[in-house]
Amino acid sequence: MFLDADDELPLKAVETLLSSALRTGSEVTAGRVVRINLATDEITVWQPQLYPAEQTGAGLSAMPELFEDPIAAGKLYRRDFLDSFGIRFPEGVFFEDTYFSTVANFHARSLTILPTPVYRWMWERESDQPSITNRRGELRSIRDRILVHQYTDSFLHSVGRPDLLARKAAKFLSHDLRLYTPELRTGDRAYHNGFLAAVAPYLRTLEPAAFELCGPMERVRAFGLMHGRVDIAVSASDYMRRRSVISSDIVERDGRVFWSESLLGHPDAERFLEVTELELTGRKLADARLYNQAVSVELVDGELHISGAIRNQFGRFRPDDKVELIAVLRRRSTKTDHRFPVGGVEIDADWIRYHSTVDLASAVDKADQAGHWNFFVQLRHDGERASTALNISGLDVTGLRHPGKAGVLEVYETVSGNLGLRPETERRQATTSERGTPWLWWQDVAPAVPVAPPEQYEAAIVVQCHNDEYHLREFLSSLVAQRAFPGTQVVFVDDGSSDSTPQQLAAFTAYYRNAVVVTQHRLGVRTAFDHGLRYVAAPYVMFARARDILGEDSVGRLLTAARRVRGADVVVGQADNFPGPWRGADEPWQRYFSAKQPVRRLSDAPYLVFSTLLGGKLFKTSHVRAHGFRCGPGPGPEDDWFTVPAVLYAKSLTVAPDARFFEREEQKQDSLFDHPWNDPVKAVDRVRLAAYVLDSVHGAPARVVRLAQRFVVRTTQPYVRNMHRIMSRPELAAVLPLLRSVYGQIPDDVILQYATHPQSKVQHHAIVTGNLDLFADPLGKPDYLPTLFLDEEGMYRRLASDPVATKLLRVQRAGAVLETFAWNDDGMHFEGLLVFSGVDIDTAFTNRIQLVLSDGEREVTIPVEQVYRRDRWRTRKNQDWLSGWRATVRPSALDTLRNAELTLTIRVLNGELHHDIHLAARQMLHRFKGCTPRDGSASSCRSTRTNRSPSAGYAASWPGARTSCAGWAGKCATRSRAAPAGAPA
Repeated sequence: MFLDADDELPLKAVETLLSSALRTGSEVTAGRVVRINLATDEITVWQPQLYPAEQTGAGLSAMPELFEDPIAAGKLYRRDFLDSFGIRFPEGVFFEDTYFSTVANFHARSLTILPTPVYRWMWERESDQPSITNRRGELRSIRDRILVHQYTDSFLHSVGRPDLLARKAAKFLSHDLRLYTPELRTGDRAYHNGFLAAVAPYLRTLEPAAFELCGPMERVRAFGLMHGRVDIAVSASDYMRRRSVISSDIVERDGRVFWSESLLGHPDAERFLEVTELELTGRKLADARLYNQAVSVELVDGELHISGAIRNQFGRFRPDDKVELIAVLRRRSTKTDHRFPVGGVEIDADWIRYHSTVDLASAVDKADQAGHWNFFVQLRHDGERASTALNISGLDVTGLRHPGKAGVLEVYETVSGNLGLRPETERRQATTSERGTPWLWWQDVAPAVPVAPPEQYEAAIVVQCHNDEYHLREFLSSLVAQRAFPGTQVVFVDDGSSDSTPQQLAAFTAYYRNAVVVTQHRLGVRTAFDHGLRYVAAPYVMFARARDILGEDSVGRLLTAARRVRGADVVVGQADNFPGPWRGADEPWQRYFSAKQPVRRLSDAPYLVFSTLLGGKLFKTSHVRAHGFRCGPGPGPEDDWFTVPAVLYAKSLTVAPDARFFEREEQKQDSLFDHPWNDPVKAVDRVRLAAYVLDSVHGAPARVVRLAQRFVVRTTQPYVRNMHRIMSRPELAAVLPLLRSVYGQIPDDVILQYATHPQSKVQHHAIVTGNLDLFADPLGKPDYLPTLFLDEEGMYRRLASDPVATKLLRVQRAGAVLETFAWNDDGMHFEGLLVFSGVDIDTAFTNRIQLVLSDGEREVTIPVEQVYRRDRWRTRKNQDWLSGWRATVRPSALDTLRNAELTLTIRVLNGELHHDIHLAARQMLHRFKGCTPRDGSASSCRSTRTNRSPSAGYAASWPGARTSCAGWAGKCATRSRAAPAGAPA
């Protein structure tokens, strides 16, 4: 038996198992395992369906359902049975029970199951060192789980049981992957990348039969992970947990329903993504499974401010439809409803966006005692209605508390992931970051009093406003607290607001005469700023969104910095974000805000081109109008279209380190898990931006053009690396010509400055050469030319199909290892290994390769032969078949270098150029250190320096001579025999 130190055995557990084993003669006897949650005292039976009554079967072949119980606990094994088959736990990995149980259950000719509890499994115990089961947020958890499954798969392959392999894989798909849903939902990019790197390759190795044994949502989850879409995988898990909603971009085609339209361009997508059998296309609104995702939830002065978005599945609602939304707060015990208005309703092809204010004082404070409350949104359209709860998965609401009359209520996430209120469970102080809340600096500052507008404004601020009724107060408060506010012209552009924003702006401009409101239909940021700029009458202008906050005296500090350099075209302030931690602390342009040397032009601070936030920058109005700088189409990098050309064209430029601007963190509208490079539309927009930036600097000085090229590569590279995952082949074919026109203008060395990963180099090479096949499948095996090309920088490769020559496929690191040395009658024999990063050495290169022995002044070159290395090929998973090398040195070839310490180098030649590769010594070579005498007249000496580079020597001697190589091969000497006649003394 096996017992974890934290668990317990019930009374007579061992006796029960042993008695049954002696009676039945079974090699394995298993009893029930009881799971006990010590935090809640909850008791559950582990896999109860497997233990309904006592039964004996012929192991795993007769009872494949045993895959559902992979743990070794609660079972009694015959020792001679384990020894005879060599059944052992794999070492050095977690989840080792899976392999052990599979092998034992398979080999067991007789296996007995007992319904009697024989094991008490303690779980979720409070501990500073939680078990690996509860540490799924660590990447080792999934990596070890995959490794153990691979071990188990290899065993089932070896015994020729593909049927059992499919059953085991189905259990992995339905159970193991589901366990990681919370971590995938809340994990950061590094966790997602690590998880996908472990899971996706394994999923691709599973047989189709495994997926046929699963339900449709398990297939959807697996397909999403195989293609790097964590959001799709989580949406499938959410549906299985909350079957009343659909959070994915589901689509119907020819009567068939597919879970994600964005993945349909991939091979086998229809087979994996079809969910027609779930009958999700309810024709009545009441039958529609509406998904309502919270974008933000804030609690301010007893009011719950909620912004959300409801999935517009199948395009049921058109933008011009009359749709009424009502926010409802319901007391769970009495079913009493309190209704609140919903404003800012916007409908597009994918979402219905809205926001609402819930006055808690008017609802929960009227109750006699605190209770549990649920929140949902009621939707009414064309005589029908439906209700949808608000999902807040991924939002941090732990600090939201409302001190009501009946007690403190806390906002919490229900078991279904929805928004709820309940009596405070424990008193916790709201935590803040170490920097506090610097964006609220204006709270203790008296607002400016109204004054008559000056004859000449010093600066202007153009503010885009759209349904900002919740955020506008904070922006206006930071605005009127500016010292420079009386001399600042303020132009508000109401961009088609449908909430109380117009009323708030009207009240503000009625009080302050230096502010005006310009109205327009909903046209977006680009048109709003263009529209507002027409009204600017100041020499300098800033741009802001009403959801953001101006830093303390930021306008005045930006103006001071502009005057310091006698009218700078652009002044760059410190861009910050809130309410989360500051994201820009490690950006490359931060060095200029603490530098002692002044910044007067872009050449003093070139990395400022990467600071693309429009807010927090002051522009000379004439500079903007002369060049016609405009924001780009949104949503996406709208600011970059304006700021990058403006900075590149600035004749004078400076920074204002103390002028801070706080950008409200972006609301995730498409998916909480989507990064912009996971969106095909945003990826194409990024490429268009790159083309625009390069076009804008056409004819500019070389330094400006090179900066623009660096900006393009640095910002576009994440999108390029992900395109093959998110776009179909026709979509890639459509965008490739534009990409090629962009990168065709950029030198290879600029591209390689940011494209450092081998896969990224392949993708950029595919773009420059217009290779659609390679661009669509950068993980494939391209047809490389069998030549290593050389230049001053090192080695690079080319493809047989390249229409143009590039140097992008660089060998980043080239290494060579000396592994063995031998001296016989034929001479000295060297053997080793070639190691080229990102290169599969699967062919003999056409280059001449040499072993170079040198004493620092003279050198001898020996031809090197490539040889196959089966061990390396297996270790590298069928790569580097011809990565071995060997060379033989005749003693006569070393006559010019005798009695000297020699360095060893591998040299690759291509025409008149050559590249020398440092030769390192493998650990085993230390066994060959020392001198080997041959025929009494010569010796070879080997050693390894402290930097692991090997050295060698050849010593020849005659009568009376003694050769010493102390200090480079250890102390060694040889005495000569009689020298040949005529030999020199």
